[in-house]
Amino acid sequence: MQADAQVHLSQNQQDLLLSIAADNHNDISAEQILQWLSTSPYKSFKPNIQSIEDGLHSRDLSFNMANTNPLSFCIANKLDAQCDFTISADKMSAMLDIITPYGGSGVDIKSILTGLKQRQIFMGISKLNIDKAIAQCQRLPSGSSISVQIARGKAPIHGQDAYLQRLLPLVRERLAQPRLNPDGSVDMRDLGELSSVTPGQLLMRKHPATFGENGYNIHGVTLYAKQGKDCAMIPGTGTELDPRNPLQILATQAGQLVETPNGIQVDNVLMLNGVDIAQGHVDFHGSLLIKGDVQEGMKVKATGNISILGFVENALIEAGGDICVHKGIVGRQERGQKLMTQLRAGGSISAQFAQYAALECMQDIMIASQLLHSHCRTPGCVYVHDKHKYKGELVGGVIEANRGIFAVNIGASAGSITRLSCGQGINQLRLQLKPIETQIQEIVLRQLALNNQIKRLPTKEACLANPNLLSKLKKMQQNRQQLATELLLAEQAAVNLQLQIEQYFEHHRVQAYKRLHVNAEITIDKATHRAICEHGPSVLRCVDGKISFDYQGLTN
Repeated sequence: MQADAQVHLSQNQQDLLLSIAADNHNDISAEQILQWLSTSPYKSFKPNIQSIEDGLHSRDLSFNMANTNPLSFCIANKLDAQCDFTISADKMSAMLDIITPYGGSGVDIKSILTGLKQRQIFMGISKLNIDKAIAQCQRLPSGSSISVQIARGKAPIHGQDAYLQRLLPLVRERLAQPRLNPDGSVDMRDLGELSSVTPGQLLMRKHPATFGENGYNIHGVTLYAKQGKDCAMIPGTGTELDPRNPLQILATQAGQLVETPNGIQVDNVLMLNGVDIAQGHVDFHGSLLIKGDVQEGMKVKATGNISILGFVENALIEAGGDICVHKGIVGRQERGQKLMTQLRAGGSISAQFAQYAALECMQDIMIASQLLHSHCRTPGCVYVHDKHKYKGELVGGVIEANRGIFAVNIGASAGSITRLSCGQGINQLRLQLKPIETQIQEIVLRQLALNNQIKRLPTKEACLANPNLLSKLKKMQQNRQQLATELLLAEQAAVNLQLQIEQYFEHHRVQAYKRLHVNAEITIDKATHRAICEHGPSVLRCVDGKISFDYQGLTN
């Protein structure tokens, strides 16, 4: 730079000024100034490009107007480091955002802590991350930006609900696991030993609910943990609480296990070779094991499980527990569309195959090979496939299963109408969301009213001087914190429920593992679709009120 050009700091020491003669035309360019700055003692300053261009333009105008007065303009600025904080929407984390200085003061621990206090960030502060950020700023060029998380709240750890663990298999689980021969083949007739218990045998264990652990957000507001919900464990018939451990149930008699909503019981097991006209109808308080068939026209009722190792043909079967038919269920359709074979269970229904049968239960319906022209109703799932999903034909009939319908092949190439329905339970979730949204609105209104009351109080100094006012202020502040916690919990409940609703049809769906045939009519929630052509492996869900096909995201 020329000798008649002088640089000096402004009076506030923040701006670097260049003074030049007005008649010094075209001798100094913006590039020369920037080049000089990059090697000068002021190289850490921030070049002021706009001011340089404006200053040189003024010089040119002065030269043209024969103005001989010297010109002075800013070419660079001295800037301190910029420090700001970004708080997450849930108030569970805070980021420190820093722009390194241009020749000015850098950030230090004191200025950062002061900023945290001003933003009311008190909890979860990481001094290690603050020190790392300060050290990193000292190594970076001027004007560099960094962002570091320096505070993190602690989410509450909600308690786990109590649950009951059954320690022995049920009959239906035994029937689903035929014996594997040493050569790898499966003997469908050999089901192993009967699932029975002996007195004193341990049947069930209760895992108690846990209390959870409170958390906090970065402002120090306590986030209260939900205590896990307890559940009753009630010993049923043929069982008792372990005298040495009240969290365990022991058998007091030999028999067959029957799972109940709040525990387990051991039923007397009545074994029959078969049920026919000679045997007569059966109505038994306990569980039944029928080694042969249930013949046409017969009625079999039991308060426990019913296990049938043969066939069921045009009969009525009712069980308080599970119904397991090892071979198959055979029926026929009378005039007026009435199905003569009917099975009703308080638990699940499982069979090798079923045709022209009415199946109704409170849990799942599991058919290993074929479900033909039957009517099924359950709040659970309907599965029509073997263990490896190699075979499983669902053809005709009406299937209503809230949680979903899964089969290897759905429908038939002959075009038999197969009506499937699932996902009707989403309305219950939607109804549960409404009172939570109302609760959130009420809490917000209470917060606004409380804040207005606090604003109307005298100054803080006046409150400190008046014990009554101070007590009132403290109570209001406690109420405000309690409302904040209630609002957070309600919002979390709403988010969780909304997430369940959004993900509902990921799980409540219809799935054909190999083929979906023509005339399969599917209803999910209120959306309906009828297949007009044959499809390969398909997953059908309800998306935005319409049936959506997914040929890629297949799940087993």
